[in-house]
Order: sequence, then C-alpha cells, then structure tokens
Amino acid sequence: MTALERIEAVVSLHAALDRTVSSSELPFDADALPPVTCEVVELPAPMPLPACGFPDVLQARRSRYNPAADALGADEISNVLHHSLVSSPTAGGMRELTLSFVLSRPGDELGAGVYRYARGHAEVVRLGDVREHLRASLLQPEFADVFPVLLFVVANVEGPLEKYAMRHYRTMHVDAGVLVQNLYLVTEAMGLAGCAIAGFTDGRVASLLNLATTQLPVMAFALGRPS
Repeated sequence: MTALERIEAVVSLHAALDRTVSSSELPFDADALPPVTCEVVELPAPMPLPACGFPDVLQARRSRYNPAADALGADEISNVLHHSLVSSPTAGGMRELTLSFVLSRPGDELGAGVYRYARGHAEVVRLGDVREHLRASLLQPEFADVFPVLLFVVANVEGPLEKYAMRHYRTMHVDAGVLVQNLYLVTEAMGLAGCAIAGFTDGRVASLLNLATTQLPVMAFALGRPS
C-alpha cells in the first residue's frame, strides 16, 4: 500500500468505529459555531512542578468528578499542557499527538472558546461560548457543565503513516494512553482535579476543534480544581 492508501484506510477505519457509538440526542449545529480565527495567545512560561514524591503522586492520582466551580488560570493550564507533553514519548519520536482545549469558564487571560496548544502559546481556534456544542459532543454532557476546561488528545496520522505500516494505528493509541497518564500525574502533582473521557462523538469533536481529515480525536481529559 502507498502512504496515501494507508492514511485513507486508517481514517476510514476510525470513522467506522466512531459510527458504532450512538451520538448524543442533543442537537449539534456546526453552522452555529463561532467562526474560526487565526489568533495566537502567548501563555505564561511553565513553572517547575511542586516538589513531591513520585510514589505519593502515583498512589494519590485518580479520576475526580466533582471539581470546584471556579475557572483555571492560564498559568495552570500552561503548566499542565507543557509538563504532560514534554515528558510524553511517542513511537519513533513522531510527535503525532497534540492537545486542543475547550475553555467553558473564561479566566483573566483566556476567554471562552476553543484553543490549540503549540508549545508556549495557544492558537485560538474559536472565540465564544461553545458549551452547548461541547455538551452535544459528549456521551456524558455533564462533564461540560462541571469542569471549566476539557482537553482533547488529537492524533495526526499523516506523518506516522508515511513512515510506518497501518499497524501504527494501534501504537498511536498506546502513545495517547501514555499522554493521558502524564495528564493524571501532572494534574495530581499540581493539586488539580482531572478525569479521562473516552465517550464522545469524533465527528462532532472534529467540527468543534476544526480538525483536518487526518487529525483524529482519540481521548479527552476534564480539568479543574478540587472541590
């Protein structure tokens, strides 16, 4: 198979698997989303993680479902994104994984909307309240109501499948699992609350995040402060 054939086959497979999940009954009107923008917002420089014992963090980390109602600061979001990604290895060093995030409760520095993390800054994808679209994308819409931030792990299959066989589609999900574990550990070390989410409709999330055809949402992670 050519690289293009491998890419098309994996994208088709991913879409077929997505169709096995019943979408939320909540309406999703892509035309009602805020327009796509091309702004860039500088994020605060990441700070070192608090000094704490790894065994303690490992034992304490868990999914938390009842965060506090307040928003997160840009410094906290920047720290979580940076430290989770910088220590997350991928097969062949392909760096096919990126993080996008949806901010439901705006803070002092970042407004409500959709962002794409790009190592030190955030690309603004959409500005405005997208909570209803986010709720309609999740199989458990309450995550959009109680957490101020939802992160999405996005895998770009184009680069890896130009190098590797289709089997890398499996490895890609292993890499995503490593990143999600990093999100848990960093969140716990920072004293924040997080929860991994696998229940969402890929097509709706792709529209919300304005993803290319070869960019596949593979996991989500809710982020907030402990109640």
